[in-house]
Amino acid sequence: MRVFWGTVGMLVVTHGICCGQTPPPQQAEPAMPVSQLVREVVYNELHDHQAHGFWRYWIERHTAKEMRLENQIETAQGPVTRLALRNGHPISTESLQQEDARFKRLLNSPAEQARHLQEYEEDEKRIGRILEPMSTNMPAKRTAATS
Repeated sequence: MRVFWGTVGMLVVTHGICCGQTPPPQQAEPAMPVSQLVREVVYNELHDHQAHGFWRYWIERHTAKEMRLENQIETAQGPVTRLALRNGHPISTESLQQEDARFKRLLNSPAEQARHLQEYEEDEKRIGRILEPMSTNMPAKRTAATS
């Protein structure tokens, strides 16, 4: 899934920064209402594939067994990910060979490419279904009574 949790995390952090319960004494009002900021972030996420360039991400995944650092590059056919580090160390020669073999399969298999693209498009639709309500259901303005 294309960095969905990163987007959710960004929204949570943005909301927390802009709408903290007790702002520092000398903090000015946000330049933009939080609801407008969230709507714009959601709009950009929902429309980013219509006219944007492609992005590169470093994705850190933590499981009970290990931490993986992956390099992900967006392409017109969906993101391509390559393992860079495992538990903070470069991957083994065997893992590097497995990554190379995985890429060769993807490059040489139209069926694999179609499956990869289909999974990517399904993830994009799922993100859209989750974010769409946020773009229209945000309160217009936060007041002292609702803080």
